[in-house]
Amino acid sequence: MDYLISKTKGANGSYYKILSDATIFDIAYEFNNARDYDDEYKLRDDEWFVVDSFSTKEYCIPLLQEDFVPTSYSYMRRDDYRKIDFVVSIQNDNFYLFQKITPSYLYAKKCMISWGNIVNPSDQARLLKEDDLLIIKDIPDCVYVKDIDKLYFKNLNAITSIFNGINVLYREATD
Repeated sequence: MDYLISKTKGANGSYYKILSDATIFDIAYEFNNARDYDDEYKLRDDEWFVVDSFSTKEYCIPLLQEDFVPTSYSYMRRDDYRKIDFVVSIQNDNFYLFQKITPSYLYAKKCMISWGNIVNPSDQARLLKEDDLLIIKDIPDCVYVKDIDKLYFKNLNAITSIFNGINVLYREATD
């Protein structure tokens, strides 16, 4: 079963379940072209940076070092969604896909125009008045693959607040 977990902001931030049995990201990524982090190198579309043996690094978070037990997490209350720091989609018990949440991904009481969805397409636009929306990107900020203990990412700045201290990769790359 797949899960979406959130981590709230602050030193005392907590983890919460948001969704159960929901696949958030497509995990058909190719990591064949993964390379060690290099600040000077510009990744191509099909490339990722990689950190091997990630669970042994000082900046690895406990969520990745322990077995995931869904019953250990309570569901997030609606009032707490504005406090989300990042979300983690746990898929197939092996893939941990992270997205940093910034204010631009949180919508409160916004109006949107929709032409329907894939299941219910429409030629006629309609106004949606929704509140408290959390936007999920197509591609996560990073992917941790548990069975091979590797973290893949495209932009180091996007994950520095998730993995406190990972910016040491930048210092190592520029030395």
